[in-house]
Amino acid sequence: MDAWRPCQGGNALVGPFGPAASADEVRRTLGPFLAERINAVARDRDRDARPLPLEVLGDIARLGWMSRLPLAGKSEAWIEWGWLLHECGFLGEDLGLPALLALCGTMGDMLSQLGRDDLRERYLRPLQEGRAFIAFAWSEGADPFSFRTTARPDGSDFVLDGSKKPITGAMLATALVVFARHAETKEIVAVLVERDDPGVEVSPVSMMGLRSAGFGHVRLQGFTA
Repeated sequence: MDAWRPCQGGNALVGPFGPAASADEVRRTLGPFLAERINAVARDRDRDARPLPLEVLGDIARLGWMSRLPLAGKSEAWIEWGWLLHECGFLGEDLGLPALLALCGTMGDMLSQLGRDDLRERYLRPLQEGRAFIAFAWSEGADPFSFRTTARPDGSDFVLDGSKKPITGAMLATALVVFARHAETKEIVAVLVERDDPGVEVSPVSMMGLRSAGFGHVRLQGFTA
């Protein structure tokens, strides 16, 4: 059985970028890796609730894919990245991997849109080299915008207090984008937090599925950014 592929006829978005070729490239470059490094231990990893290690992203980078993260202004890169996710989900037995790669794409796009060289060097380049994973710390286990996590201004800094869970990839994250409510304006702000910063604690969260995606509970107590 082959992977499902949409008809290219009349599709201006898909047609010019050759989705079949993109899918074939994923199979050629990642197929053996998925079979040997992912599928061979997928059941044991799920049974033991072990998150995928960060080294997996390093392996994917060495196979030439992390450098192709979809960045700002490159819509065609999202189509190619979508085929990467599709084929990883089709060929792979561990759906935690495409979930994490999807977040890598989102973070790469977000960081590149900021247009800041310091963030590019500190966060985006390691992400493209498979040396980093940046988690999207939004959820607090409640309504989407019912944030209890606060960001209190303190001079030119923010002091963060709160709790985020369940956060996909928290257990392998090197950094997190934490969404919090500004204590004065009540607006939503996003703050980049390093995993090993003082005042940041990450612990595992037990899940019924996708356990290799490394869900975690992020606690922030007097963290200053």
